[in-house]
Parts: sequence; C-alpha cells; structure tokens
Amino acid sequence: MACSLLLLAGCTAPNPADTHVSAPFRAFYTLHHGADTLGAPLFTGQIKNGGLVQYFSNGVLEFHPGLPLGSQVFMSALGEEFGERQPPLTPDAVPGGALLFPETGHTVQGIFRTFYEAHGGALFFGYPIAEPLVKDGRIVQHFERAALLWDPALAAGKPVQLLAWGEQKFNERPLDMLAVDGTTAESAAASVAAPAGITEFVEAHGGAELFGKWLGRPRTLADGRIEYMFENAVLIQSAATADAPPQLAALGTLARGGVDAPAAPVIGSEATHFVKTGHNVVLGMQRFLAAHGGAEVLGMPVTELLAEDGRLVQYFENFRVEWQPALPDASAFTIAPLGQQYFNAAYFGTADAVQAETGQLFIAASVDQPVLAVPGDQTFHVWVLDTAGKPVAGAQVMLAWSAAAAAPGELPVTDAAGHSMLTIRLEKPAFAPQIAYRATTKSGALAASFDSSFLVQPQP
Repeated sequence: MACSLLLLAGCTAPNPADTHVSAPFRAFYTLHHGADTLGAPLFTGQIKNGGLVQYFSNGVLEFHPGLPLGSQVFMSALGEEFGERQPPLTPDAVPGGALLFPETGHTVQGIFRTFYEAHGGALFFGYPIAEPLVKDGRIVQHFERAALLWDPALAAGKPVQLLAWGEQKFNERPLDMLAVDGTTAESAAASVAAPAGITEFVEAHGGAELFGKWLGRPRTLADGRIEYMFENAVLIQSAATADAPPQLAALGTLARGGVDAPAAPVIGSEATHFVKTGHNVVLGMQRFLAAHGGAEVLGMPVTELLAEDGRLVQYFENFRVEWQPALPDASAFTIAPLGQQYFNAAYFGTADAVQAETGQLFIAASVDQPVLAVPGDQTFHVWVLDTAGKPVAGAQVMLAWSAAAAAPGELPVTDAAGHSMLTIRLEKPAFAPQIAYRATTKSGALAASFDSSFLVQPQP
C-alpha cells in the first residue's frame, strides 16, 4: 500500500521537529508533569475509533469529546493490551504495609508507592496489575496504563521512571492512523543540519543541556534575518553579518508577556540585583546563571523567583528555568521548551504560551465507516474545541469533498459538547478507492480546518 500524505503517521518514524502536545491534551499533560511522566510527544494528534489520540514516549493519551468534562482525557490501558496482568495475590501473600487494590488484587509499596501517589495514582496510572519484578538488576511494576521502573543507575533525583510503552505502541500502530495538525511529507523531509557557526555557538554556551535539541528547520524572516530554533531557545542571525555571533531571541520575556514590576534589591552574597530589569537572582538560581554564561546567555531576569505548578521558576529574557531546591544542583534545574513552543507557533500555528493572546480553534473529525461500501451512507462527526481543549458551542462547520463525490455540505452548528454530525448518501464515486474530505469550522473571527480521508469499496 502506497503512503499518502494522510497516512504519513503510519509510514514513517516521527520527526522530533514535528512534535508538540496537541491542544486537547495540554492541560492534562501539564497537570500530571508530563515531561517527567509521559515524556516527549512522538507525533501530533491522530484519529482512532472516533476519538483523538497522541503518542508520547511512555504512554498514549486519548481524548473523547463525547465523555463528560473532566473525564475526556485519559491514558490508554497499555498494560492490559500488552498482556501484563498477573493473577491476584492471595490474602496471606499481601506484604505488610503495602497499599492493596481489591480491584486487581495487587499492591503498591515503597518507592513506587511514593511516586505513584505523587503523580496521580489510580486516576493516572490505573490500578497495579502485577507485583514488582526484578529484571536485569532493575525493578519493574506494571499498572493498567503504565510501567514504573526503578534503576540504581538512574540519576539520584529521579530513581523512578516510566518504561517507554508509548514508543512500543507507536511502533505497532496500524496504517489507518490519520495524522492531523497539518504535518505533511514535505515538512517531515524539510529537516536540515544547523550551520557550523550556530552549532559552535551552542556548544560553547552550554550545549544541548541548555539549548535542547536542534529542531531542524531554520526560518527566514521578512527582514532577511534567519531564526535557528532549538528546543529551549532560538538564535537569530543576520545574513549580512553571518560571521558575527548570533543573538538570542527573548523567548522568556515573550512567554511572560513582558517584564514584571521591579522588586526591591536583595542584599547578600547569594543574590544579584539587575538594575536594568529591576529583578534579583538568588541562591541556586544565581549559581545556575553563573554556570551557564550569565546574563549574556540567559539574559537578565524579568521576574523574581516564582512558584508555578508546585515548582520554583524564574523567567530570564531568553529562557525559563525551573528549580527543585531539594535536589543537588546537577539535577535540580530544568529548562522549559520555549523554543519548541515558538517552533510550533511558527510552523503549525498552535496555541501555546508564546502566542496565547491570539486565540485559536482546534478541530477533529472522524467517520463511522473507515471503509465504506457504496452505494451507502457515511456519517461524519466533527468536534470543535478552544485552545484549552474545551468545547466550542455554536460553531459553523462545513464539509468539502474530493473527486466530486458530493456537493459541499453544511453541518448543524456544534452543540454544548462542541460536536456536530452529518450523514450523506454516497453513490458510486467518480474516483476510487479513496475519498478525501475537509472539515472547516468558524466561530467569530477564528477558523480552523481538518483534512482526512476514508476508503470506498464499490458494490456490484
């Protein structure tokens, strides 16, 4: 079977530069510290069984707009799918002090229990379906939706991690998975190497530890300058001064929406006050700043040390840095992927922290019959969401077809769940075996579209 643009997800490995967390999953991903639990996204949204799914390194998220609010997003039950369930423990075999789940007859205890309860418990991981097992000197425990791994070789600050079940499942996905969010064969093939001068600058100023991975596609601006996007930062260079060092884009200031009001200077050896922005860098953040090129690289602080989502963070002109003071400095700091967010906005138009002010719609669609016997009836389902993944009621929805299969049709406006549907009778199409369609939505000044297709099988 030949690979079309719409079947790209089933035909090629994901390009890291083309991945981001799709709109319906962002709140869930953030709530559950997705970078530490689910890991990196492997591909953008995909349609499956009438819902939207997204693969991450360590798991798969599903979004079903028809479910009640608060339960529309959940992890796929990969543990069950992979056949990891073991027989329940007998009552006399339950370890003392362990947390027993009668639903499956298995327990969680020790360091796994600490991690499990700190990251959402049964609502996130599901119930345990086996007791811990020792494999190659490491301890693994399987749950309904994920597998926890304890490895003495892991960093002291993160002794428990998740197995890469998402990667395993992604590599097994069927060819009928349809890519959404605009990824095309052209964009996947567009990745290029960073110029030597850019690579040398990055290596001399913290390397991948600070800048993150190279995202593969430079962008030329209207004034001729070129943006080189990395996971955590963006470098800008003028074509007229290619021999000069690149400049860092002020992504931290952009993500924060400007510079916070000045704060009073903090006096002491473990504090530095920046008069120009009116903010202080203190304690561990001061050490991090000094170790990573100072204000010349990170930029000056545009906020004080803040508490966000249970973590200490500080915005600098060019970066956003998270700090966990309880950990040693070597593992206490995390750089936010502001470059990835900027890249997504540049190439996908996705709503994120960099462009939250613009507003955007998200649209997904599916059909009842992925392979339609014609003549026959095909029912289309369309969901319209806002940037937070919440339903948009009253949105207009239109369908357009390829191959003159049918005239464009207008669906009813979306209901309170953001859903609309339309059934159309298809006679023998002008072209077989595939019909492409486009669903377009409009709400106020915002609009979005989604392209997909289904197969047809003419009947005698």
